[in-house]
Amino acid sequence: MRKIIILIILILAISVIGYFAYPTITSYIIKEEKYSFEQGLKEVKQIEKDFNFSQGYPESLDAKWSMLGYLSNIKNYVENLPKDGDINALYYYILFRTKELESKIKFQMATLYKLRITEDNTLICPKRESFNKRMQYFNESVVLGNEAVTNLNILIKDYPKYFDMTKIEKITPKLLEAQYYQIEEDRKEEEKTVNNLCFN
Repeated sequence: MRKIIILIILILAISVIGYFAYPTITSYIIKEEKYSFEQGLKEVKQIEKDFNFSQGYPESLDAKWSMLGYLSNIKNYVENLPKDGDINALYYYILFRTKELESKIKFQMATLYKLRITEDNTLICPKRESFNKRMQYFNESVVLGNEAVTNLNILIKDYPKYFDMTKIEKITPKLLEAQYYQIEEDRKEEEKTVNNLCFN
């Protein structure tokens, strides 16, 4: 009996020492329980501030990738939280933000594979592999962009209170849809023209 009492005292002592030795573990659990839409939105706004988002997305591809990394960290964290109205709204918001930025990245990657035109407006035929990459990235940009719009529309329709907190204009989905539609139309026209002139 005496040995059991001593063992219990030792276990309690180890637990207390562990609590004070690893406060970050406790604070992490508390953060997870209290994490909210407002906290996630605040973190996104801080990332925007760091990357001067008020002037649009960063110009360089490297900076866009870096910004996406920070946004993706929030997305990965939110994905593993217990879902309620607050966290679901944050999930759709951060999905919109990451997919929209991914779409911008893919578009910029497509433009790296430039079409060369002479001074008299004659097309210099590209290598097929390079042109296929250009078309692939434009296509991926449109797909990701439309996925971004889908998530934003869910936020608007199902979580209007949270959408208002983002300060995004309600016309944004329509503007983005028109933008991605035009990218796809231009892509298809270009693909048809280049295929006819160079690969048929």
